[in-house]
Parts: sequence; structure tokens; C-alpha cells
Amino acid sequence: MRLLLLTVLWLPTLLFAGVEVGVGRCKLGLSERGSWWNDSYQTSIDLYGNCWELGFRKDWFRVGYLDLGGGGRFVNTMAARDVDQLQSPDGSNCNSSTLEGCIGRAVGKSHTYGITLGGVKDWGFLSTELGVFAYRSGVKISWQDQLGNKAYYDWAGYSATPYVGLGVTGKHWEVSARAFGDVKAHENGCGGCTGIAQGSAFSLMLRLR
Repeated sequence: MRLLLLTVLWLPTLLFAGVEVGVGRCKLGLSERGSWWNDSYQTSIDLYGNCWELGFRKDWFRVGYLDLGGGGRFVNTMAARDVDQLQSPDGSNCNSSTLEGCIGRAVGKSHTYGITLGGVKDWGFLSTELGVFAYRSGVKISWQDQLGNKAYYDWAGYSATPYVGLGVTGKHWEVSARAFGDVKAHENGCGGCTGIAQGSAFSLMLRLR
């Protein structure tokens, strides 16, 4: 799927100048408490990841393939049943090493990528942009309960969200910051769950052209 997206994006470069390559860091938003994480229990969450973009710009028009990276990693040791997690028991009977007294441990990771399509306006050495990010986002979760039983989940779906951006530009480079409205990993295919990532996402990238 990603190879097809890249191929579609590279075809216009045969007709237009302005190929752009960007690399940077991105941050996903955190889903609501109780959606695969709970601060009442031992939880490790990392919402940051390396991200990159490949696309082109022609005058005010910009399109690109954006990979927001592997942010949204988490390890959650659950000390109570799912239906009890929001009641905040102290979980003191849960041994995080052996999982004795625990419900189990969930280890997960999100991945989001898709197409950005929008307009850019230059203001001297500054630039602003507004557009839409059509993306595929998913979450992969490995689960083990206190009895040693294991399960693996791989959920994903498609969505779109607006974004705004602000950049500082030079002749062959641009430092660009973007804010995305709602990036989530993901409801489709998992009965309404959202994984660990949901809400506003942010990127800071160095773009060369």
C-alpha cells in the first residue's frame, strides 16, 4: 500500500519541479484514561517518534506522503479487570515481574501514515499552510495474562483530519511545524477502541528541496 502511494506521488515530479524531502520528530496525542492505559497502574507511554515526508510543491500547491512514525508505544500492567480500571484500586497485589495477582500486561505500538494535500503561502522568509491529512492509522498490541495465555491484535482504519503549518524558509530548505486536528489509532475493526493515540498530533521537520 505504501509503495503504491509513493509511486503515485513520484509521477507528478516528472512534470513539475519542486521535489521535497523532510525528516523530523512527531508527537501523537494521548487517548482517554482507560483506553489501554491507566495511571493507577504501572504504565510506560512514549508518544514521540521519528517521521519523514516525500512530496512536491508547485507555487501555492503542496502534496506529500507523510509517515508520522512509530509513536504511541506503551507497556501497561493491568492490576484489575477492565471494568474496574477506572475505580483506581492501588494494585498492590500485582507483581509486575511475574504478573502474579495481575490481570495481565499489554504492549502496543501505533503507526500512522498517509497523504497531505494543501496550500502554502509565502510571506518573505516565513510560510503558512493549511490542508488535509488523509491517513491510515493502526495499533498492534501483544497481550499476556497472569496464566501465561497470549494474544495479538492488529487493528487499523482510515480517516482524515485538517492541519495547519508554519515554516521558516530558505532557498533550498524549510523548517516546518505542523499541528494536526485528530489522529487516532484506530477505531475501525476493534469494536470502538482507539489504542493509545488519539487527539491532536504535532510535527517538526527539516524539509529540503
